Amino acid sequence: MLSYEIYKNLNFVEYTQASEEIFGKFLTKIFTIIFSLNFLFLEGAVISGLANELTFSTVKFLSPYVLIFLTALLIYYNSVDGLKIVARLSELVFYLTIFIFLIPIYFINKGDVTNVLPLVNNYGSLFTAVPTTFLHIQELSFPLQ
Repeated sequence: MLSYEIYKNLNFVEYTQASEEIFGKFLTKIFTIIFSLNFLFLEGAVISGLANELTFSTVKFLSPYVLIFLTALLIYYNSVDGLKIVARLSELVFYLTIFIFLIPIYFINKGDVTNVLPLVNNYGSLFTAVPTTFLHIQELSFPLQ
C-alpha cells in the first residue's frame, strides 16, 4: 500500500502496468494474486508469531486475538498515513533502544563472576571434561545392545 502511494506520487510505472507489458493481462492477474497471497501469508505468520511472543513474555493479560487486532490496526495506520508516522515511530524506538542499552550499566558492578569462572579460573577441567561429554553423547546416540 505504501509503495503504491509512493509510485503514484512520483509518476512511475506501476507494477501491474509493467507486468502487463511483459506478461500480458491474464498472467499479470495470476502473478499479482500469487504475489499478494505470499505477502498476506508472511504478514499473518509474523503477526501471529509476534502475538505468541508478546502473550508469553510481556502482555499476558491480553488474548492473542486482541494483540493481532491491535498489531494489524497499527500496521494499517502506518501504511495509510505514510512515512511521517513511520519516521516518528522509528525515532521513538531509537530513544527506547538507547534507554534499554543504558540499563545494564547500573548492574555491571552488582554481578557475580561465578558463571564465567570455568572459563577464567581453570582451563584444565574444561579440557578433561570434553572427551567424557562426547562419550556420553555417543552412548545416547548409539545405545549398546
